[in-house]
Amino acid sequence: SKHEEAAPMIAAMYMDLGGVYLKAAQYAVAQGSLLPRAWEDRLQFAFNAVKPRPWKEIKGTLDREVGLSSFARVDETALAAASVGQVHRGTVKLEGDPVAIKVLYLDARRNMVQDLKNQRALCELVDQILKLGCKDTVRTVMDEFETNFPKELDLSNEVRNMQRAIDTFD
Repeated sequence: SKHEEAAPMIAAMYMDLGGVYLKAAQYAVAQGSLLPRAWEDRLQFAFNAVKPRPWKEIKGTLDREVGLSSFARVDETALAAASVGQVHRGTVKLEGDPVAIKVLYLDARRNMVQDLKNQRALCELVDQILKLGCKDTVRTVMDEFETNFPKELDLSNEVRNMQRAIDTFD
């Protein structure tokens, strides 16, 4: 079918584009039955195929955003990498507590607005070319994604959510 034929190309395109596009692929696949099955199968890679960025890039970002002087130690090897950032193990200088340090990729914030516009246009174009007939679904999903994605880049919001979880289970 046209879905099976297009799936490898769609997956390759999303992998090449990275960032917001990988997050969009994760979001769409997680919805379940939103996409054709062949696409869902091919886009599963978006959950675990992200390679960590070089330490030199991450170190610069961490130093600018938080300050390396806040840490007694930061492991150069990432614990995990995702579509918009990666996590490193570290130790807080003052308390000596071990911490997980999430560092957002600079281009995630810088490119977000344009990438979201491009993602919407891409989805609409794919729908049109493949005659999927799901323009309203694409619009609804993209509206929701555009509302929620910026929250992924708000680490203060993440800290508040973690504190709420701690308070709930403490």
